[in-house]
Amino acid sequence: MASAEVKGLIEVKFSDQVESNPITVFSSHTKAVSGVTYTSLPSISAGVTKSLRTIGRIILSFTTDTNAVIESEECDFQCPLLLTDTNGNVVQKMMLTLGNMTGFTAAGTVDVTCVAGIPARLCYWNVPRGLIASLDYSGKLHAYIGDNA
Repeated sequence: MASAEVKGLIEVKFSDQVESNPITVFSSHTKAVSGVTYTSLPSISAGVTKSLRTIGRIILSFTTDTNAVIESEECDFQCPLLLTDTNGNVVQKMMLTLGNMTGFTAAGTVDVTCVAGIPARLCYWNVPRGLIASLDYSGKLHAYIGDNA
């Protein structure tokens, strides 16, 4: 069967590792970030990036426009990150993908049932201890959410 895109809202959130009070740092409808589209990341305040220190977590969530079952093997996600030390020195530039996140990987067969209008947490990535993660504004974000139609 061919993959069909599921329309909805993609959100990248910063939080602590127990996911209390997550802060949305990127939000876009799939029509702006899917297919061959790569979207430039907007700037966010320094206060938001500082909320993700040491043992933080990055969460990918999705709110579908209509009820759907999305399948990990039909999805793609790429989000550029900067990892810095506590002095602000860049330690590493990296691309956050489904392959290096936990809970919903492109290599697996994880299905997530989504109800229209209700956010569903797809996966997360823990920031290495002692580092600060922020979006890399020199890069572009891409996301494709699909099901096996």
